[in-house]
Amino acid sequence: MMRNTETFDRAVTEPGTPARSFGAPSRQATVAAVLIGLAVILSFIHSQWRGYGEAVAHAERDTRNTAELLAVSAARTFEGIALTLRAVGRLRNDAARGIYRSQDSIYVHLRTLHGGSPIMDEIGWFDAYGVRAATSAMVDPLRTSAANEEFFRVHREGRSAADLHVSVPIVLPEVDERRIPVSLRLENLDGSFAGVAMGTIDPKQFTRVHRSLDLGSQHTTILVRRDGIVLAWMPDGDAFPGRSIAGGALARDHLPRAAHGSYHASADSEGPSRIGSYASIAGTGGSLAIGVSVPRAEALADFWRDLAFGSLLVGFALAILSVGTYLLVAGLQRRERLQAELATATETANDARAEAETARAAAETANRAKSEFLARMSHELRTPLNAVIGFAQILELDHTRTLAQRQKEYSQHIHEAGDHLLKLVNEVLDLAGVESGRLSVSLERVDVAEALAGIVDIMTPVAVKADVTLICDPAPAGLKVRADVQRLRQVLINLVGNAIKYNHPGGFVTLSAMTCSGGRLRLAVADTGRGIPAERRAHLFEPFHRLGAEYTAVEGTGLGLALAKRLVEAMDGAIDYESETELGSTFWVELGRDVAEAVRPGAVDGSPSTATASSTELRKVGPARRVYQPERAVRAIAGD
Repeated sequence: MMRNTETFDRAVTEPGTPARSFGAPSRQATVAAVLIGLAVILSFIHSQWRGYGEAVAHAERDTRNTAELLAVSAARTFEGIALTLRAVGRLRNDAARGIYRSQDSIYVHLRTLHGGSPIMDEIGWFDAYGVRAATSAMVDPLRTSAANEEFFRVHREGRSAADLHVSVPIVLPEVDERRIPVSLRLENLDGSFAGVAMGTIDPKQFTRVHRSLDLGSQHTTILVRRDGIVLAWMPDGDAFPGRSIAGGALARDHLPRAAHGSYHASADSEGPSRIGSYASIAGTGGSLAIGVSVPRAEALADFWRDLAFGSLLVGFALAILSVGTYLLVAGLQRRERLQAELATATETANDARAEAETARAAAETANRAKSEFLARMSHELRTPLNAVIGFAQILELDHTRTLAQRQKEYSQHIHEAGDHLLKLVNEVLDLAGVESGRLSVSLERVDVAEALAGIVDIMTPVAVKADVTLICDPAPAGLKVRADVQRLRQVLINLVGNAIKYNHPGGFVTLSAMTCSGGRLRLAVADTGRGIPAERRAHLFEPFHRLGAEYTAVEGTGLGLALAKRLVEAMDGAIDYESETELGSTFWVELGRDVAEAVRPGAVDGSPSTATASSTELRKVGPARRVYQPERAVRAIAGD
């Protein structure tokens, strides 16, 4: 704003000088609002993308744990089946040696073994030619041949006697139900093929295990072979046994590559898109696996709900930001139009003093109109901002405890942005009031010691939080200055606040008072911060200039020093500074001493009334310097 005011003044006093509109306040406000909006949107997108990844990872972790649990249970089941079939093999060997003289004895022993393995429907064996030799289902088995069945061919062609083979489910015509054949190779003493021990399992046995875990109706569990043949599908145990899913994502892309893992299946004829995991079953030679999956919509239900709520909050915040920006930009554009019109008028009347006077009066009228407009708009700007801050605070309190942590963080961001924008509006209005001449100051006698002590009391918590030591050199009692109490406090708080903000942890800020020539008094604020670069000092008291601090984490609006300068000048005072890079800065305010003040013995103009060591001397001495600190400041710094 200050730069544009100087450009306008040059346009008035130097006809023909074009005003640059690149840095116009309306454009700055618009760009700032757009950048803030983009930052909010990008931050929201980033957080939601991260939340999406976390939801997917949670679904994968949940299904992976369930698959591993079911795989362990299935491994124990097949281990028991293998033990039973090995017992059948020993029974066959005993029968071959003539231990059992009748088929009835073999049947009784098979029934006994079958009773020890309730998960199997039937057990028995086939001889080396594929003819059924014995079964637990009947005393005299039907002499049917299984020479062409999968389980018989696999064992006859050389499968190890230790490997359990699980065949494609078959249909039992007598009950019209599917059964899963499981078998072991039988060998003679010389290792030659002697037949096959076989039993059958009802796929519903695995469905019962699925239901016992209470996974819910949306979870699907599948018992599948490596070649994609489905053995059991839970919870619907009768729909899929014997079908092939070799073309699906699980059998095609994952089972051949790893013993366990996670997978994502797209929507197909068998159901919606799903997120799942699988695990191989130990003891089956890697031929069987358990897969567990859940619909993607269910796994991401909480994420979509959070996304909808967060979108509403962000949309509300952006709407408030848009309204506030529109009102602010409208006022600034009106001012800019008035300045442009005035500049055009003055360029056509440069050689006429009367016309120049008229143009200057018009400029002052425009400036007053701007200030009056901003003052009238203050209520229109502050009311929605206070509403935003209030609703954000209500959301942060979360009395109903319905907000997630991320939603509370969104509310905090809205609160902080609202506070920052309200502070900016207040400072702009104060600056506009000074420029328009509407600012009234009431000069009175102000006790310097009390004023400095009050500043220490106010700013000590800020200094403690920033790990900065706040020191106040003692001012003699009775030393008074002519100033407006409220405006002087506002200026000193700004200077001390800047000294703390731009300091470093462990640094020092010193307040002091000293007399100057001409009956004036100097109030100084010295810090041990990084100082002000020489190339940027020309813009120090210009509004919206932060001298590079806008690229750091230090908050600010760039209006504090500009406003302080105008307040001090309104009190017939002056403000200036000295600074050394990386050593610190000293800002001082010079005001007139109260004429009724009695001259203290030993104090003359031009000599300091207190310790008058400059900020450079303080920095050279460092923390070892013995400095008097008022009792109130000591108690505040110590946290008393």
